[in-house]
Amino acid sequence: MCFRSNVFRLRKLVFTENVRYYAGIYQKNPQLKPATATIETIKAKLSDTNAPTAEEWKNIRLDILNERRFNNTNVDSVVLGLCPNLRIGKSYVSFLQQQGLQTNLAIVGKLLRLYRLKEDKISEEDEAEIWRIYTELREQNAILDANTCEHAINALTLTQHWKHCLELLEMIKITGTPDSSSYNCIATKAFQTGDETMGWQMLQEMCENKRIPNDDSFLAWLEYSRRQAGQCFSTNLERMLQFTNDNAVFLSKRIGNELLQLPKELGVSVAVTRITDNGKCSHCKGNLSSIVVSTDMFQRMKDTFLEAVLINKEIFNRTTPEELNRFQTFLKKTLPYDVVIDGLNVAFSSGNQKNPTVYAQQVAAVVRHYDDPFLLYAALESGPKTDFFSRDLMRKHSFMLGHELGGVFKRWQQEHQYSLLSIMPDGRVIIKAPFKYELYAHKSSANRWHVPLVEHGNRIPKVEKQNDWLCMSIA
Repeated sequence: MCFRSNVFRLRKLVFTENVRYYAGIYQKNPQLKPATATIETIKAKLSDTNAPTAEEWKNIRLDILNERRFNNTNVDSVVLGLCPNLRIGKSYVSFLQQQGLQTNLAIVGKLLRLYRLKEDKISEEDEAEIWRIYTELREQNAILDANTCEHAINALTLTQHWKHCLELLEMIKITGTPDSSSYNCIATKAFQTGDETMGWQMLQEMCENKRIPNDDSFLAWLEYSRRQAGQCFSTNLERMLQFTNDNAVFLSKRIGNELLQLPKELGVSVAVTRITDNGKCSHCKGNLSSIVVSTDMFQRMKDTFLEAVLINKEIFNRTTPEELNRFQTFLKKTLPYDVVIDGLNVAFSSGNQKNPTVYAQQVAAVVRHYDDPFLLYAALESGPKTDFFSRDLMRKHSFMLGHELGGVFKRWQQEHQYSLLSIMPDGRVIIKAPFKYELYAHKSSANRWHVPLVEHGNRIPKVEKQNDWLCMSIA
């Protein structure tokens, strides 16, 4: 690989016949990164408007090599990962070529990803360069590793050749699950080019794989919808809002600001509002919808919980089938319950007046087997009206139930989980009661939507009532 006339090209690699090669064999360990002080120092040097000189690049490279975890194979990928934009990244690759240092496939991947951080708009020349790098990469590698695929997807979705990313997505699935960035890049490009079927397919698939849509995907859908003639904007907006409800996704404040700026001629009226603990909207004076977990869905969740969470290898590392049978016999004799209390969790969260071990020993003597999954199982077996008391967010158990029932679990959890906030010095106990209304965007009347907002949509927030909401009237 070399730079000639400012054009990046891959050096041809000669492979032995009948050998299957995987690109990215030089990828660094994802846990391998320089010390925080080193990172901050290098980032400060690279923040300058001017690209570093050859001598400065040499010193930056040595700063990382001085840490024993790094060597000549992985150092350059690390440096590229710290580059703030494409221009600085190209400067470093140029430095490597001038020094006669080998540039491996991990470096190519990092450079491709830096096209996402280009300081100005992607030009036709940039698109041609991305396509050239990618085609040369594929000529030499029939199959790419997941990291290289993800880097390539980030770059290819900036070009007209973006549908080649679908093949790369399938390559990633050979060894794992595509990351959020890959799904979002494809979904965003699909909406930008009018392929709404592909865009929604990517969003749905990523949610089913426990990946989170980001702002770019939703903004691209809103922009695409505004470009369409006729009265479809309201329908498209409601489709997006319903998707967030179906998949337990929160929209960010950035999306909220875009919604607030929608012109009224689109048939949408948006206002900032607050929601009381009783589920009342301060703007329209209406109420949020109550949580609804149907009897059938509750039964499915309860049955699946036993198989997916209790009867699995992890649980039987801590208990035995015989103990589980004894626990089930105990439940049959004592059901139903008004509330099931996670005694160990409460004991450890009750403060430091006593050693938590004392609490744990006391409770454990009575409820030896009652860790989180057993307590949840007890609450589920008791029926849909039983509450439970715990501070645990139960995310792992939700994940193990799968996409559809995981969402049902979260709604049931939201409706029935009480948690300890604190125990005051005078003995008063402060308890957080569940918020028994819809937490996600939903239609509460014929044309009225209430939409919660979070600071960052691509981060998993606590499953609780948000402080910021929009009240929307959609004609």
